[in-house]
Amino acid sequence: MDQLPDTRYWSWLFKMGLSRFFILRVLYKIANLTSDCCSLTEAAIYPVLKEFVQGRVCNF
Repeated sequence: MDQLPDTRYWSWLFKMGLSRFFILRVLYKIANLTSDCCSLTEAAIYPVLKEFVQGRVCNF
């Protein structure tokens, strides 16, 4: 039977999932509060998400 990855992997995976949820939640809230007047475009979001995925925004 295969062994599960160690707890560091699961901790990282959990934190990444929560981070994604909170990012999307904030973007939704901004758009909702401003009646979509200040909704961000992909051009504004993708560079930040790229840095996030590369580990330059949050160090887990």
